[in-house]
Amino acid sequence: MRLLRYMLPYTGIFLFSIFGYLLFMLSRAGAVKLMERIQVWLAEPPEFVFYYLPIAVVLLFALQGIGSFVGGYFLAVVSVRMEERLRGDLMGQLLTSPLQRLRSYSTGDVVNRITFTSTRVTGAGADALRTVLRDGITAIGLLTYLFYLNWQLTLVLIVLAPPVALVIGVVSSMFRRYSRNIQGTMGRLTQVSGEVIRNFPVVKALRAEGRERDRFARHNAFARRQSLKVQLVKWISTPMLQLMMALGLAAQLGLMGYAILHGDMQPEGFMAYLTAAALLASPVRQLTMVNSLIQQGIAAAQDIFHSLDEPPEKDSGGHSVERVSGRIEFRDVDFSYLGGGEQARDPRQIFSGFNLTIESGEVVALVGPSGAGKTTLTQFLLRFIEPNSGQVLLDGVPLDDYSLECLRRQVGIVDQQVSLFNDTVYNNLCYGALRDSTPEAVREALRISGADEFVYELPQGVHTEIGEGGQRLSGGQRQRLALARALLQDAPVLILDEATSSLDSLSERYIQKGLERLIEGRTTIIIAHRLSTIEGADRILVLDEGRIVESGTHAELLDAGGLYGELHRHQFGRSQGQASTETPQPQPAVPDDAAGEAPAPGMAPVQPGETSGFIQKMWHSRSWMARALSPLGHLNAARARRQMRNFAAGRADVWRAPIPVVVIGNLTAGGTGKTPVVSELARVLHQAGYRPGVVSRGYVPGHASPAPYYPFRVQPDSDPAEVGDEAVMLARQGGVPVSVGPDRPAAVRALINECDVILSDDGLQHYALGRDVEIVVVDGVRGFGNGLCMPAGPLREPIERLDSVDWVLCNGAVPLTGHERELCFHLAPSEWLHLASGETHPIQEWPSAARAHCVAGLGNPERFFASVKGLGIEVIRHAYPDHHRYRGSEVDFDDDLPVITTEKDAVKWGGFIDERMWVLRVQPQGLEPLNDWLLRRLPDLRRRTA
Repeated sequence: MRLLRYMLPYTGIFLFSIFGYLLFMLSRAGAVKLMERIQVWLAEPPEFVFYYLPIAVVLLFALQGIGSFVGGYFLAVVSVRMEERLRGDLMGQLLTSPLQRLRSYSTGDVVNRITFTSTRVTGAGADALRTVLRDGITAIGLLTYLFYLNWQLTLVLIVLAPPVALVIGVVSSMFRRYSRNIQGTMGRLTQVSGEVIRNFPVVKALRAEGRERDRFARHNAFARRQSLKVQLVKWISTPMLQLMMALGLAAQLGLMGYAILHGDMQPEGFMAYLTAAALLASPVRQLTMVNSLIQQGIAAAQDIFHSLDEPPEKDSGGHSVERVSGRIEFRDVDFSYLGGGEQARDPRQIFSGFNLTIESGEVVALVGPSGAGKTTLTQFLLRFIEPNSGQVLLDGVPLDDYSLECLRRQVGIVDQQVSLFNDTVYNNLCYGALRDSTPEAVREALRISGADEFVYELPQGVHTEIGEGGQRLSGGQRQRLALARALLQDAPVLILDEATSSLDSLSERYIQKGLERLIEGRTTIIIAHRLSTIEGADRILVLDEGRIVESGTHAELLDAGGLYGELHRHQFGRSQGQASTETPQPQPAVPDDAAGEAPAPGMAPVQPGETSGFIQKMWHSRSWMARALSPLGHLNAARARRQMRNFAAGRADVWRAPIPVVVIGNLTAGGTGKTPVVSELARVLHQAGYRPGVVSRGYVPGHASPAPYYPFRVQPDSDPAEVGDEAVMLARQGGVPVSVGPDRPAAVRALINECDVILSDDGLQHYALGRDVEIVVVDGVRGFGNGLCMPAGPLREPIERLDSVDWVLCNGAVPLTGHERELCFHLAPSEWLHLASGETHPIQEWPSAARAHCVAGLGNPERFFASVKGLGIEVIRHAYPDHHRYRGSEVDFDDDLPVITTEKDAVKWGGFIDERMWVLRVQPQGLEPLNDWLLRRLPDLRRRTA
């Protein structure tokens, strides 16, 4: 009924459509009457019949055509106009929705509702209504005529009504269910397609085409199955209903034959009745099939009206001023995000009793680790989110008292995620409330932001279209346009959320004076991880877990030696004694044309189908072998759960070291990129002034006596056949002590006197060693394979083990687990090492041939091969099992082409190195949040373990 309200403005057009279908029905009834008269005329044909019968036939078909056109076209006009109104209402509702609600939806669902679902409502509704009007009116007319001819025979058809209604009821519920499933699937298809288009450079750079193709195929196959179910129900139900009608018609024929034999019916009456009954079959058949359209329309309408019924963003404030002075106050603010969406049971608390005052014109910088609440604070000011309790005031007036239009006129923002539209530079700058900006103001904003140097070199200058999201510009150029837009807004309160994150050092210095002009006289909040950008702030607030833990100027905070000093030393590599007020050197710049784009491809991902070896292929599929071994996998999972429960309950025999122990382990068997992470963490800790040590099992396959004794202290020149390849690699890379042994507590005890923190390479499942931090590294592309535990799958423990770890590091571009501290990183090629001479070369300067042999004995060698190929080198693949012990003949090729390998493999080549051999060194990129978190936690852990 609610949908009919959308039809009310078009009632006149709709009635005209009904008039057309009445003409259509009259043409059918006229055809029946003509057939009856023909039967009479055939006995004694009058002369005029042969003159007027052809004219009557033409007139009947013309009447039918005119009626069909008038009814169908004007009903389509109603449908299209209703669709326009529905889409407009959906977009209006979207634009007035709170930001938090929109974040709970996927983009695909929203776009699908505006495009596909609205079309499904009006399309299915129009088709159904067209059938109901045209065939319903025709059926009613013919049925009335049948009653007129012989009401007793027509009652036979009425008897069929209850079973027909029962079939239609059952079929209707099935249609609605399958139609809702199809709508949800179309939303997911739209989402996947949109993500691929938006992230196309990342997809191509990381060779994820196969993964995205498979992801799309899964949703596409589900849509196909649901659509086939709809068609199955449709085409089964229609013959069933038609069979019922045929039974009724057969009964009528028998009764009519009996009536003719006994003289109760004349032949012309029989012919007229038979013709009308035959013509009735077609509209009845169409009416039985219309149920599928009606149910699809109902399911789609329920989805749309559910969305339209959601309350708009609250805007009850009436306070309005032309320009505020900019004093901001947070009073006893409590706030929590719902960790898993609105249905989550345990909200994640961000602020509790938070208080802060920022004076008018003050420049305040917010620093701290990711998740500390910096961006959340600024979103209060625009009322994108609202406190659960407490108040935020602007010039002493609660934000709720301001009208949204007035409030958002007072606050300008430059976000780290630049929002640009598929339009010209000028229209992107003069967007929304800035549409009346003068050309002179636009030129001045471009000049101050430093954007004029590239804008006026574009083909049409400021009138050049920049593509969706500004994709025709570099990241730095997009960021400067965002700064120019903030200059045009001229708001008294300014938020700079990583506003220069996409600028190289030269560009940043170039626009610094412009930023100083922009900040003058404004209350400014700066969020920055690059500490060099906030040294001039009036006040720096250090946030940690929703609390202000430090406050002061740059010099005061450095002298205090707290968390800010640690962050500063970590970022600029200074010791505490060197910390001072002198200006640090800027960080290495990101080229402007690369800023904001996908990182250079590191150890590029491999698709599940490309894994090497029979066991790996079985682990990443549900093959018959995996199914056969699954009982053993379940037993292994049960054993692992029991071990974990005993460990958590304190029932296991655990030795705890007097210094912090950080375990970096795998949940799956090898090939995740874990060991480079261990090396990177050792480097970071060493630079921060700690004395880290590394312990490892010392994996040496097939060696009868791996080491002379355990624990064994590994040296850079140790024999990998005795202590393992990864241990030797770590000893060579990190410059830190490394100890190996199957008994990890013994290996740790061997390092205690010279270390103050232990990194355990692997050992997540080695519960004899207590640990203070657990980090799991997972393969971002292959994931967890078939999800089974060894030997049926690659899992060492069930996936729920991740719930108890501190961090999950995903070696890839897309999160896999939903863990609260899941962090995506990648292994980026860092430099070339010539094995024979020890010389290194920049990664961009490959000094040898464009074609090379690539040798890798890793858990996932394809990742390494893809990395080399991504650097423009034609790869000749040579894959070996993980920890393979090489013979000279396996790396001696009958040509002069270079041979490229990994650092892990190179430590086993000592006896047969020649001039052709190179190592591709890699370094983890994107681990900064983990590094910051670990450096903050270690002081407390050292006090707890001492």
